[in-house]
Amino acid sequence: MAVEVQGRGALTQFLAGLATDPTRLGAFLADPAEAMASAGLSAEDRQALGSGNTQAIFSRLGVDALRVDGMMQASAPEPEPDTTLVPDSEPSEEPTPGTEPAPKPAPKPKPESKPRR
Repeated sequence: MAVEVQGRGALTQFLAGLATDPTRLGAFLADPAEAMASAGLSAEDRQALGSGNTQAIFSRLGVDALRVDGMMQASAPEPEPDTTLVPDSEPSEEPTPGTEPAPKPAPKPKPESKPRR
């Protein structure tokens, strides 16, 4: 399924195709240089995509990368609260409800002593 993005240029069309067409994405992953060349991307567009630098890619798209980053951070969901259980610093002497404390070990018998003569 190809998506037609009006008035945004070859780079936008190419990126929209990667996002919506598994065949195009597969071709790009198999041979990025060939996929970009066959899509008619300019040398500047190919260099920006090949760099992986989002600011360079946004610049080629005519988008302010810092503005996009700010919008993405503003719309990011709040992080979940940390619910990690941390044991008390000192163990409690009271048993947990529903459990019984472990029995204390029986004292060791004393060795029999022989009477002295």
